[in-house]
Amino acid sequence: RSGNASEQESRARESRARHPLHTSVSASTGSTMVLYELMVMVKSATPRAQLADILRRAGTRVLDSGGVITDITSFGTRPLAYEFKSLGERHFEAHMVQISFNSASTLIEDMKHDMRTDERVLRWIAVKKKALRPLKDYKARDPRNLNLPAATTANESAAPKPPTQPVSKYPLFSEERKERRNARRKAAARGD
Repeated sequence: RSGNASEQESRARESRARHPLHTSVSASTGSTMVLYELMVMVKSATPRAQLADILRRAGTRVLDSGGVITDITSFGTRPLAYEFKSLGERHFEAHMVQISFNSASTLIEDMKHDMRTDERVLRWIAVKKKALRPLKDYKARDPRNLNLPAATTANESAAPKPPTQPVSKYPLFSEERKERRNARRKAAARGD
């Protein structure tokens, strides 16, 4: 039976390695790191120092597990779409913070426990994101880059010329109809 379990574990590891949500970066434990976004909604009455403490604890968890924090975004205090009730309190607004990080998937269980037990946190969600391609796979757009093909003639590199005639605001109207319309407007303005 232990042979079957080890085979299942190895198959699971191989399928995770092929999955597009997993990155090729490996943590210090040897497991594959995944890009996550953690969105946290904290009570609006929570002071900034305590909000920073929540973020510090989440960040410390990520770093201790060998992960990398890629971004922290605060959306400030926002009104909620509907009223939240927690522990006999009503909440109409909340501090909203998003943390993006790469970590092993085992870290999420610890984050769940931290967020569930913290009374200051109203709601939270951790979302697994698609891994980005390595930067070397993207084409350079900087004209100073020597790897880009150079323009063969000066005409190719020049900006496109503007059209010689102004583009009509209403392309369905012919010039004759425009002239008749303008004549009617002038006659109406004169009182004819």
